[in-house]
Amino acid sequence: MRDMIPPGDRSIRNIPIPKGHRHISQEELAPEAESYREEEIEEPVRRAPRARRRRRPGRFLFLALIVILVCAGGVAAVSMLYAGATVTAKPRIEVVSTASTTLVAQTNAPVGTLSLSLISSTKWATTTVPATGTKKVSRQASGMVTISSTYSASQRLVTGTRLQASDGKIYKTTGSITLPAGGSETVAISAESAGESYNRSAATTFTLPGFAGDPRFSTFSAKSEGAISGGFIGDEPAVAAADLEKAQAELKTQLESAASQGLAQSIPQGSAAVPGTLKVTYGETVQAASADKKSATIAQSATASGAVVGIRDLASALARKLVADYKGEAVDFLDQGTLTMTASTTNPAEEAVTLMLSGDTALVWQFDPNALKEAMLGKDKAQFQTIVESFAPAIKSATATIRPFWIKNFPADPEKIEIEIDNSK
Repeated sequence: MRDMIPPGDRSIRNIPIPKGHRHISQEELAPEAESYREEEIEEPVRRAPRARRRRRPGRFLFLALIVILVCAGGVAAVSMLYAGATVTAKPRIEVVSTASTTLVAQTNAPVGTLSLSLISSTKWATTTVPATGTKKVSRQASGMVTISSTYSASQRLVTGTRLQASDGKIYKTTGSITLPAGGSETVAISAESAGESYNRSAATTFTLPGFAGDPRFSTFSAKSEGAISGGFIGDEPAVAAADLEKAQAELKTQLESAASQGLAQSIPQGSAAVPGTLKVTYGETVQAASADKKSATIAQSATASGAVVGIRDLASALARKLVADYKGEAVDFLDQGTLTMTASTTNPAEEAVTLMLSGDTALVWQFDPNALKEAMLGKDKAQFQTIVESFAPAIKSATATIRPFWIKNFPADPEKIEIEIDNSK
């Protein structure tokens, strides 16, 4: 390059610029220089801190109030939904030993003594036996009736007591009975005379004409139990004595079972049968010819009767005799335990029955759970024990839980109070 520059032209101005190199004007250099200069002298600018915006207290309080109201509403809703109370009551329970204990039970018993009730059930059965010829017969119709009384005292009815149907026909009892005051008794009857005109298939009511003109007449009445049948005059198939005896034995076996089962089904709810008082009586056999006259139908009735006592009445009688401080409160059997009972007679209609008991049993005092619930409606929990004590001696102790826990009053709605009974000994 030196060889290309003339010797007297060594000034910088005379240095040739290579091709492709752009000439930078002073104006283009000026901004860069200025920028460079500013960068050298410029110091960072400190900005004044921004003033904090002051929160308005009214808005904060408004939001807080909304939150409190929402929470309070939620609590109230939960309280309404889940509010309730559970009361667990433990009744008084006494285990008693009945060894060598006797009780006297009778119909129309005076207040404070054990009452006895009589029940009965009548069943019919038939069988067919072959005929061995014919024979002339004259037979009275027979059946069973239940005689009822509204009289204030018991009444003895002897064998042959007359019953009169509305058409004037007379029937007579085939056994004696004692009609209890305000009670009833079932007995067999037979027609006063022989013949089919005394047969009755429909239920029939009777009066007792022997009491006509007496105030007791209107207090006694009778009604047939099943058909009154067997009345006949004429020829009928003859049955060999051995066949008749066999048929009667079969009928009695059927009838005893059927009548006893019927009696068991007749026991009123809340009552118990008195063992030893079951009695089965059989009506006369009734014979009728078959359509072809080659066989005979033998029919017979049986009536089972017995005595029952109210279960709670029996529990009360035991408490009266075996619990020192018993004062007539309602009691029941918690469980039978080993208690057994027998009666002194099989004819309770005619006399008072002595019940002989043995074994141990538990008596439980009774109270009305609904009455306890009603007594607590809306009451402060502080009154709980006072309320429970008002149910003594039936309730021995009780506890209560109210939900939610911060509520101090029992619900005013009875549906929200649950009563549980703790019968543990």
